[in-house]
Amino acid sequence: MDSAIRARIEALARNHRAHSTPPGKASKWSLTENVRSGLYQADDVEEGNTVRLILVQVIVVAYREARKNDPEVASWLFRSYLEDHPEAPGSRLFEKCDGLLEAAHTLKAVAGTRDSRVLFQATKEVHRAVGEFVPLLMAWLALLWQVKQGEQPEFKLLKAQTPAGTKVKRFTEITNGEDGIFYLLSRLINVQLRNAIAHSTVTLDEENARVSFSRIENGVRVYEHIDLTKYMADIYMHTRLPAIYLAALSGILVMETGTPEERLSLPAVIIQAFSGVKLTGP
Repeated sequence: MDSAIRARIEALARNHRAHSTPPGKASKWSLTENVRSGLYQADDVEEGNTVRLILVQVIVVAYREARKNDPEVASWLFRSYLEDHPEAPGSRLFEKCDGLLEAAHTLKAVAGTRDSRVLFQATKEVHRAVGEFVPLLMAWLALLWQVKQGEQPEFKLLKAQTPAGTKVKRFTEITNGEDGIFYLLSRLINVQLRNAIAHSTVTLDEENARVSFSRIENGVRVYEHIDLTKYMADIYMHTRLPAIYLAALSGILVMETGTPEERLSLPAVIIQAFSGVKLTGP
């Protein structure tokens, strides 16, 4: 197993786990535990665990399908965690994932406050971090899907200077958006809201229980609104994305280069997603 990649993934997972685990226990965190943690949390809501289960599996499936046509390009899904692709400076995901983790931990720290301004600011930081992480993850998955379909991967999508909106648009086109395998991921990014947060044109409308934001379109300021309940539900799922991403990478690494014992210790859904073969009981 690539020791550098494994060490970094385990280190980030330990950092994530340490915020909710008694001192001393997180140090024993392993790749297999990364997978289990990303797939399911006993204290999470049913919808949250359903999203976890689906997204982890489809990321693994994207790797599996690309690997059939081009193993080298497919391998970049987990190498991209630490490395820029040679054709795309700024394409590694480590800082983006770590930034989202930090924003999620900050939100957790202020979750009990009665100061709505402080809480709203923390949610905006989560959304800002998601706006950096998810479009780049989408770009990587779009490339894998192009390889799966026998097409040339658009490495320019990974470049730092490629706008997030372009990454999201091409991802939607390549993977068939709401009708494609990554439909849940497509629902977790709002480019217009992301841009509004970046330009400080988003406000909390407590009286009407909504979040309002604006943009300039054809020289005219256009306003949009999101129900506060939906806004917070989206933020809730955003904070789960690092664990989902780490679970998929960890599962792939174990299946590719782990020992037979490590592979067999993985949840059956990951083994099935990686192999494409449904497991049957005795």
